[in-house]
Amino acid sequence: MLFALGWEWSELKTFKLQNDEAVKAELRYEKAEVSTEGNLTDEEKGQLRFKDGVTQTRVMVKATIEHVDKNGDVKLAFYLSSKAECEGAQEEIGLKTKEVEEKD
Repeated sequence: MLFALGWEWSELKTFKLQNDEAVKAELRYEKAEVSTEGNLTDEEKGQLRFKDGVTQTRVMVKATIEHVDKNGDVKLAFYLSSKAECEGAQEEIGLKTKEVEEKD
């Protein structure tokens, strides 16, 4: 999935994975591009704060569905914001699951 913000030269501010407890996620990213100052980056909450000067990056999200609602619906949502005066980019992926009987 590719996110694009208003201006390709805009510095990135934050990446936020917006999911609920039904999905366990692991983020993989360039450690050198992410700030470790304060509590702005929190991998367990799916939040990354980028260092000054970062205009492009790659974030991989490995998601495991832990449980679903009675309809089998699960969604993953991502949000990327910039330091520029432009709207952030948001993407949502809806997943439909079904129960599969195990064969002996």
